[in-house]
Amino acid sequence: MRLRLSEWANVAEIIAAVVIVASLVYVGFEINQNTRALQTDSYQNVLAMISTTNHILATDEEFNRLFRTAENSPDDLSEEEWMRFVEFNLSRMGLWEYLYLGTLANSISSAAWSAFDPYFREVVCKPGHRRFFEELRSAHAPEFISYVETDAIPACGSQ
Repeated sequence: MRLRLSEWANVAEIIAAVVIVASLVYVGFEINQNTRALQTDSYQNVLAMISTTNHILATDEEFNRLFRTAENSPDDLSEEEWMRFVEFNLSRMGLWEYLYLGTLANSISSAAWSAFDPYFREVVCKPGHRRFFEELRSAHAPEFISYVETDAIPACGSQ
């Protein structure tokens, strides 16, 4: 039994459709793998940044005292001391912002966000961090500022 040319064309179309579907499944799998790899890298970068800042606080006794004073009694600091706190805190709060924005963009997993957000929400309730956000509002993305001002800070009273 010989197939006519039109029948061969139909068979070729069916094979092409199967190949396209298989290719799309493969591409979807690869995108999923890449997303997971990006999320893992992001999580490791967050841990490294937290480790770096914690190392500074753990090894520099004078700065640790300044930092704790800035957190709890920011008005007790000189302008120079406050600026040291601000410079240090920019990277720490930038990390929270990175996590927030990364979660919105799906580059940070919801599990990583859930692990870090409660810590930062507790931190932002301290007077020095509240002052930090008031003074450096423009240093952050509008979406993040909105989150801090409408969700995180109002929750401080219930902690």
